[in-house]
Amino acid sequence: VHKRPFSDLLPADPDVSNLHDLFGDDEMDEAQKQEFVDAHPQPEGMSKSLAPGSFFTVMRDEPLETLEMMGDVDDYIEEMDDSWGIDDRESLIEMIESLLDGRAYKSFNDTYLAIKTGKLDDVDEEDIESYQATVESLQEVLDISLKEINKCPSIIGWDIERAAYLARTGAHAEDITKDEAWEYLKRAAALAKKNFWPLYTSP
Repeated sequence: VHKRPFSDLLPADPDVSNLHDLFGDDEMDEAQKQEFVDAHPQPEGMSKSLAPGSFFTVMRDEPLETLEMMGDVDDYIEEMDDSWGIDDRESLIEMIESLLDGRAYKSFNDTYLAIKTGKLDDVDEEDIESYQATVESLQEVLDISLKEINKCPSIIGWDIERAAYLARTGAHAEDITKDEAWEYLKRAAALAKKNFWPLYTSP
């Protein structure tokens, strides 16, 4: 399954405006979250590796400070199957590896740059509409400015975010071990640092 990267950021149901609705609208109590985090500490020196995948982690109302997830594992198993065609360890690993290798970037980055620079002659209208909808969704959900969104030089972040998120959900579903998930998160964090860190550290 290889979905269009722009439209994939949005809920499958066009009437749903909040990604929390995908997993229900009962937010976990913050005290419960903290208790859960305290009971499942991260390995020493791994905090930066938890940053990739955080967009979807937050949208699922999961804690950011640990690899572990609180939600019903069956919900995540269903999501991986329905959205990604992942139904076993082999298909999970294949998808994560392809994302870390730039799965969407290789297929769609030229389209992204064309839309971003207004060179629309060879761009499908569907891609334009889904890109615009995704930008609007990011602005609403993350309260981020268009200026910040336009700093993004490519869509490699799409691959990084999903690879890291799938590593977490895969460990939650026990399709991969926690040690394997941490290794994928470390690789995702290294890719994020390589591709994006200079944008936010330069004067």
